[in-house]
Amino acid sequence: MGQERNSAASSSGYVSGGGRRVAERPRYVTLPIMMVLAVIGYVYYVTVFGVIEDWLVLTTAAGLWNAVSFSSLALMSLVTYVIAITRDPGRVPISFTPDVEDSQITLYEIKRKG
Repeated sequence: MGQERNSAASSSGYVSGGGRRVAERPRYVTLPIMMVLAVIGYVYYVTVFGVIEDWLVLTTAAGLWNAVSFSSLALMSLVTYVIAITRDPGRVPISFTPDVEDSQITLYEIKRKG
């Protein structure tokens, strides 16, 4: 009976863990993510095969160097983008309270309306 409840909970999008319900990880095939990947791919294709190929020709040392350096930058941007969308950004600790009486802070925000 306990296994039936766990399988029903996991099929409904929630997984029980330690007495609380936690949502499953979201799928990473969404329109905004695909659009960003398409833009990165388009910029890479146009830069390497449009600009560098016409300007320096990829068979020369300068053209190959520019293509390799831009490819490494594009790869690094893809890796950091994937890390940004797959990692948890973290949370503010529950025990955190801002120090209102801090003598080092000389500027405070003042709410003027509403």
